[in-house]
Amino acid sequence: MRKISKLIKSIQSETQEAVSSIQTSSKEVQEGRAEVSRIMDMLGEINKSVQEVNALANQISSSLLQQVKDNEEVTKAVTDVSNIAKESASTAEEVSFLNRRADRFNAGDVCLCPGAL
Repeated sequence: MRKISKLIKSIQSETQEAVSSIQTSSKEVQEGRAEVSRIMDMLGEINKSVQEVNALANQISSSLLQQVKDNEEVTKAVTDVSNIAKESASTAEEVSFLNRRADRFNAGDVCLCPGAL
């Protein structure tokens, strides 16, 4: 009977160790699940931040494209104004030339030929 008693105590001791080990493993699994859950939350926040940064980058890109378009329009307007100024200067020279010829004509010089000034 002593052998049976020792055997029972040994089985009980091993069973206690197994239960303790299972409880420890179960606790570790629960802690691991909680850690995975926290990591998933963090990854979700990172993903949300990346999407926000991407949206901002798209807005900046659109704004830059609009600025380029606006700059091109300003450059065209400045070029147009420059061309008008050149045309005005040319017209002013022609008017001045014609005024000088008219003055000579009025002064009695009848020749209206180019180069007669």
